[in-house]
Amino acid sequence: MPSTDETRGEWRVVVDSIGSADARLIGVLARVLERGEQQVASLLLRSPAVLIDKLSRELADRTAALLRETGIELRVISSSDAFEPGEGHHEVALVVHAIDRISEITAEVARVVGCSAPQAIELVCATPAVLLAGVSANTVEALRARFARLGAELIASDTRIARYDVVVADPDAREAGRVARLLDGLGLGRGDDHDGPVLAFDLDRKQTEALWERMRGASGPLRVFDREFVRFDVRLTAAGEHPEFAHWLAADTGMPIALAREIDRHLPILLHEELPRERAEACLLALAQRGAVAEALPTSFQTFDLELLELGQREPTLELLAGLGRMPAERIAELEPRLHASARGLRIPGPFAKLRARWLVEEAERVGTRMEMVAR
Repeated sequence: MPSTDETRGEWRVVVDSIGSADARLIGVLARVLERGEQQVASLLLRSPAVLIDKLSRELADRTAALLRETGIELRVISSSDAFEPGEGHHEVALVVHAIDRISEITAEVARVVGCSAPQAIELVCATPAVLLAGVSANTVEALRARFARLGAELIASDTRIARYDVVVADPDAREAGRVARLLDGLGLGRGDDHDGPVLAFDLDRKQTEALWERMRGASGPLRVFDREFVRFDVRLTAAGEHPEFAHWLAADTGMPIALAREIDRHLPILLHEELPRERAEACLLALAQRGAVAEALPTSFQTFDLELLELGQREPTLELLAGLGRMPAERIAELEPRLHASARGLRIPGPFAKLRARWLVEEAERVGTRMEMVAR
C-alpha cells in the first residue's frame, strides 16, 4: 500500500525550464489551472517555480508526465523539500549569424514570444533585437540552446548590474544644446562627436531612468541601449607594417594568407561582424599594435541602401521590397517604372537596418534578383 505521505496532498509539480515549449502553452495552462495568463507566463519564464501544489503523489506524477509532452521540463517534489524559486532579473536579445536560416529563427521567435509572424520579423530586425525581459537564468539557458541550433546567439543581461547608453538621434542645434546642458547638470558623461547623435555613456539603471524622465520632450528620437546587447563591426582602413601582420590577420579572421598579404588592395574591408564590445576593443588594440588602422562600427546605427545588380522576377521583387523591406506604397510606385532588366546599378533607397538589408538580399536571390548593400 502507498504510504500516507504519498496519498496526502503533500506533493508539488515544479517547472524547471520552459524547455522546447512555445508561448501557446501559457493560455492552455491558464485555463486548466484557472489562473491569469500573466501569472502563468511569469511562472514559466522565471523558473524554477511551483506550478501546482498540494497534490497526491500519484496525481502529481500523472500531471507532470502529461505536461512534459508539451516540452517543458518538470519534476515532482515533496512540499517539505527545500525549494528556491527563480528570479526574473534577465533580459535577452538575439544576434543572427546564419542569415540563410533567418526564416526558421523568426518562426522560433514567434513561438517563444507568442506573437504573429510580422511582429516576429520586426523583433528580429530591430538592432538590438530584444525579445523578452523579466526571465530567469534557467530560461536564458533554455532559449540559448534553442536558438544556437538555428545559428543565432542569445545574449543575456542581468538588469541588476546592467549599464546603458542613451542616444538622442539627429537633434537640432538648439535641442542638442539643451540635452548637453541637461547631461552636465545630472553629472553624466556625454559624447564629443558634435556631428553625430548626443550620447550619455555607461549609466546605471537609476541614472538611465532619471535621464529618460527628464528627456521625454526631446525633439530627436530617444533610444536606450543596454551595453551588453550592443554589437560592433570592425573595419580595417589601413594595413599594418609589422612583418607578421599578414599571418596574424589570417589567423585572427580565417581569411586565406594570400588575401591577407595583399589586403591593401581590398581596403576598406570588414574583418569581423557583430562582436561584443570587449572583443571589438581587443581587436582594435591588437591591430594598432601591428601598425594597422581600424574602426569599430556599432551595428545599431548602420543603415543601407540597396543597389540592383540583376533583376529576376520583377513582381516578386517589388512585393519583397514592400513587405519585408517596409517600403511605403508611394515609394514603390516611384520605383516600379524604373525597375527593369536594363536597370543595373539602380539605387533602391532605404534606410534599411543592417539585418533587414541582408535579409532582403538573401530573399531577392530566391526570385533571381541580385542586389548588394551600400552603406549610407
